[in-house]
Amino acid sequence: DIPMIEDEYERTQERLLTIKDVAARYQVSAATVRRWDKDGTGPACIKIGRIIRFRLEDIHAWEDRYSL
Repeated sequence: DIPMIEDEYERTQERLLTIKDVAARYQVSAATVRRWDKDGTGPACIKIGRIIRFRLEDIHAWEDRYSL
C-alpha cells in the first residue's frame, strides 16, 4: 500500500455536495444548478462520469466572487 499524505487524507474525508444540496442552499431548482454548470457560470465542480459534486470551499469561493 502507498501511504497517503496528510492533506490528501483530509481531502478524501470532506463531504461533497450534490446538485440537490447546492439547489437547496440557493433556493433554486436542480435544473438551474445544472444550467450553471453547463454555462460555466456556477461554482467549480468535480465530475466523475455523469456524477457532479461540489466542494464546500469552491461554493464559498464562488459566493465571494459574486457577492455584492
